[in-house]
Amino acid sequence: MVILIISKDTGLGNQVQFAPVVRHLLRQGHTVTSDSDVYQTLGLPVPVDTSRPDRIYVVFGYNWLAFWKICLRYPITPKYGYKYRIRGRHIGLGYARSFRFDPMKSEVMQNVNNLGGKWL
Repeated sequence: MVILIISKDTGLGNQVQFAPVVRHLLRQGHTVTSDSDVYQTLGLPVPVDTSRPDRIYVVFGYNWLAFWKICLRYPITPKYGYKYRIRGRHIGLGYARSFRFDPMKSEVMQNVNNLGGKWL
């Protein structure tokens, strides 16, 4: 399965914190691509390629405008990530599966537990 990691619209810290998920997916035998070269810089074999993914993992969580741009570019590809906060409410529209981010827990552990592939 080809999984596209969309992370260009977030900060470097969020991308680095998502690296354990990328490692896990690679160990499971998935082909992982990204719209950012951060994972290559971290030594992970993740080419920059946004063509024909089977699934999309969205690293950033609250930039709904950037998310809807992804929805327009990949209208039928299932998207997985965190719910968006619009006017203080969490909305999971556009996701095949979404998770509510808990600011009181470790972001890295939430990424691994929720997006690490246990439900692939």
